[in-house]
Amino acid sequence: MLSTLRGYRTFYPVVKNAFRTFLKELRYYFSGKIKKPVAKDNQILLLRKRTHHLERYLFKPEAYGDNFATQVAAEMEIYISNLGDAVPKDLRAWSVKILKEYHSAKPGCCGCKTINEGVHPVKKRMDSKTLMRLIRSRRTKRFWLPDPLTDEQRRILTEAALHTPSSCNRQSLDLIFVEEPELKSFIASTVPGGKQFFNDAPAIIVIVSDARDYRYPDDRTVPYAEAGAAIQNMSLVCESIGLGCCWGSYTSFGGVGEEPAVRARLAIPDTHIIVASLAVGRSDQFVCVIPRDRPDNRFGIDGYRKKKG
Repeated sequence: MLSTLRGYRTFYPVVKNAFRTFLKELRYYFSGKIKKPVAKDNQILLLRKRTHHLERYLFKPEAYGDNFATQVAAEMEIYISNLGDAVPKDLRAWSVKILKEYHSAKPGCCGCKTINEGVHPVKKRMDSKTLMRLIRSRRTKRFWLPDPLTDEQRRILTEAALHTPSSCNRQSLDLIFVEEPELKSFIASTVPGGKQFFNDAPAIIVIVSDARDYRYPDDRTVPYAEAGAAIQNMSLVCESIGLGCCWGSYTSFGGVGEEPAVRARLAIPDTHIIVASLAVGRSDQFVCVIPRDRPDNRFGIDGYRKKKG
């Protein structure tokens, strides 16, 4: 009887929290996605995605169905026509180029001139040893100097995030630099595990993702995975330009304290979810080398930690 009671006390809170989180996600899905019209900014996201799809088709046409490319090209042309001058110049140039390459392709062959003729490998700018030294030297910093971030630092951190791989080239991330003292203090208080340190940083970066085009529930974790990749890019950039950073566990539907207030104060659209946070600033904190397991102990070949022979 006692063991049954203990089991219930353990099981019930888990089920309760899981159900509560599920309801929050459903509410977001219906209010932020289904009811919203396809706005211009979302059409731009869709144009990026569809251009990526058509470019991917040109790599290997035989891997796709008969009507795939026809449908994708038609959608791209509609978006370009609907958006007009709202399409960023670089995106328009890329989309138009891929459409031309698709229409000029011979049936059954890869006609992407960008791939076959116009690509020049980027000259190696950093050897692997130098890159690995940067990766090994990166440490979480929890103490910062009071110097505010510069516009150049904000730009380079944002660019690092934008160059993160994203599902179907959606590029859905936006960064909010929280720097006003009272607002920063409030945001810091809502970061699980970060309350003790985040407010001391000159800036807290709240990362949000435009999740309108992600399928629910199939893609529910994809925006968070993309944010993790962005955080790694940003962490390495911080290490290279003398900034220190601390990654906070900060995700919508359960990982953000007082989430409705956070969303309201940061004016986060209800089409976007909060996917990560990062405390950032110049730091002179020295963090000791933290031992890691030997690489040979952590990889396998054709099976979990399986070695040849």
